Amino acid sequence: MPNELLRWCLATLLMFGMVGSLGCDAQLPACANDSDCFVGEACVNKVCVRQSASNNRNNANNQNNTNNQPSDCRVVEDACGRKVCNTRTGDCLDCEFDMQCGPDGICDEGSGQCFCQEGLHRCGQSCVANDEIAHCGDRCSPCPTAANGQAVCDDSQCDIQCNPGLVRCREGDCAFGQACVECLNDNNCSQELPVCDGGSCTVCSSDADCTRFNNARVCENGACVECVPGENQCGVTSCDPSTNLCTATGIETIGACEECVADEECLEDHACVRMEYRDGLRTESFCLPIKAGNLPCASPYQNLVTRSTVSTAEMVTVCTIAERFVTCEAFQDYFNPCDEDSDCGLETATDGLCKPFAGDRRCTYACEQSRECRSASTCIGNPPTASYCAEID
Repeated sequence: MPNELLRWCLATLLMFGMVGSLGCDAQLPACANDSDCFVGEACVNKVCVRQSASNNRNNANNQNNTNNQPSDCRVVEDACGRKVCNTRTGDCLDCEFDMQCGPDGICDEGSGQCFCQEGLHRCGQSCVANDEIAHCGDRCSPCPTAANGQAVCDDSQCDIQCNPGLVRCREGDCAFGQACVECLNDNNCSQELPVCDGGSCTVCSSDADCTRFNNARVCENGACVECVPGENQCGVTSCDPSTNLCTATGIETIGACEECVADEECLEDHACVRMEYRDGLRTESFCLPIKAGNLPCASPYQNLVTRSTVSTAEMVTVCTIAERFVTCEAFQDYFNPCDEDSDCGLETATDGLCKPFAGDRRCTYACEQSRECRSASTCIGNPPTASYCAEID
C-alpha cells in the first residue's frame, strides 16, 4: 500500500497547494510497469503519470510528435521552455500568477493564459497600448506610412493624416493609387484652379466650371473670377483688372489726373494709364485725356505720351502734365493752404511746393511755361529751377 498512501497524500496536498510540506513526499509514485499505476496512468521513466502524458513518452527521446502534444513537464526537463510548468497537471502554461505576465498583465487562472488590462493588447511578452502608432489596435507592428502624409492611430485604427492642402483618398473614393491627393472632386479645388482632374486641381475651360462659386462665375485665363473688364459684369461699378473683382467705383466717374484702377472708371475719351515722375514709372495709374485726332492737347495736359491702358493693355496716346516736374497729387493739391513744401503733393517726394501768393501760403508746383499751369494761373519766377505756377492779382 505504500504507493496508494503516497498517491492519497500527493492528491490531498496538491488540492491545497501544500506539496512538499507536512512530511509528505511530493514525488510521483515509482513503478516498474503500467500495472503498478492507477487506471488512466502509465509508467514512464519508472514513475506513474497521466495517460495523456504517457501518449507522449517518446517525446523525451524523439521530437517527432504527430499529435503536437506537449510532454509532461514534471517528467521531461525544460519541456515548457519560457512557459510555466503546472506541477499539478504537468501542462505548460503561460502563467499561474499575474506577476508572470509582466507589467499591466493579468493571468487567467482558468486557462493559464496571459491577458492585458483594458486598452492594451499582448505583443510578445509585453502589454502595449492600443492607441499608439507603434502597435495600433491589435497590431504588433507600426502603422504604415504614405507619401504626403503621416501615419496616425485613430480610435485604435491605423490611418493617414494628409499634409495641409491635401485630402484623404480612401478605397472606393478614388482610383488615384495614393492615400493623399489634392482633390477628390471639383469641390476640393479653389477659384484659381477650379477643376479636379486625376487627383490634381487644374484650370477651368468655360464658365460652366465656375458655377459653384457665388462671386466668381466667370472663367478667365483658367481661373474662376468675379468679372472681366469691359464685360459689364459688375453693374454700375468697374471691374479691377488686377484682381478681377468688382470695385465700389462707378463707371465714367473719374476725371483727369485722378487715380484709377480700370479704364471704365474714367470719363469718356479718357484712359487709365500708369504715369511717370522724373523719368521713373510709378505703380499708380491715373485717368488722362486721349488725344483727339489732329487737335493739340489742351493746357495743362499739353505733353503727349503713348502708354498702355491698365484694362486692355492697348497702346493709346494721351495728354499729360509735365511729369518731369510734378505728380497728379501735387497737381490736385494746387491752391490748398500750406505751411511748408511737405504739405503739398506726395509725402515721399519733392513734387509739391508751398509758396506765398493770393494773400497766403498756397500749394503749387514747378513749371517751365504757363501752359503747364492750371487755368487762371501763370508760371512765375526764373525757369526752370525757381519757377512755379501762381495766381497773380
